[in-house]
Amino acid sequence: MTPILGVLSIFVAYELLRRSSNGLVRGKVPMVRHTPSQPKKDAEMKKMNPTVEVSLEENVIQEMAPVGKSSKLEEYVETSFKPVQEKIEGASMV
Repeated sequence: MTPILGVLSIFVAYELLRRSSNGLVRGKVPMVRHTPSQPKKDAEMKKMNPTVEVSLEENVIQEMAPVGKSSKLEEYVETSFKPVQEKIEGASMV
């Protein structure tokens, strides 16, 4: 290590320690002064996430789709059909 780099590294270390301890000497941490309180954060988050309105498509699907709903008019028919899967040669198990 050359003497110039040694002096420069000592100066950089001193300056880094001086700047990082600047707020601690006075009793105030600079990061805390600029951090908003939790109620302010919550208010900003509510502004960024407005209430969700249900669209027309969602209403139609909610009313018309039979997913998870069954009526008395619908009946399930039992059949003797059983689907059969053929052997797949050369395929890897996923």
